[in-house]
Amino acid sequence: MSYPNPQPSQIPTKEYDWAFAHYPALTKKFPNEWIAFLAGRVLAHGKDPVRVLERAKKVTKVDREIPTLFIEKGIHIYAF
Repeated sequence: MSYPNPQPSQIPTKEYDWAFAHYPALTKKFPNEWIAFLAGRVLAHGKDPVRVLERAKKVTKVDREIPTLFIEKGIHIYAF
């Protein structure tokens, strides 16, 4: 069985650098939500990452990958 090679993200590192530099402020404004952001601006946010990305694509009307990030506040336990 062969598996497809995942494609590397085309999102520039500077986009995530901005998000992590502003993480404390993002945590206050969007606790435990997904955000979609571009060029230092939050485009959409919410609990469902798919809907957040859909809204962001409608807002920007750009044909490129839009970065998303879960803004975690507090401690979360994930079970797999």
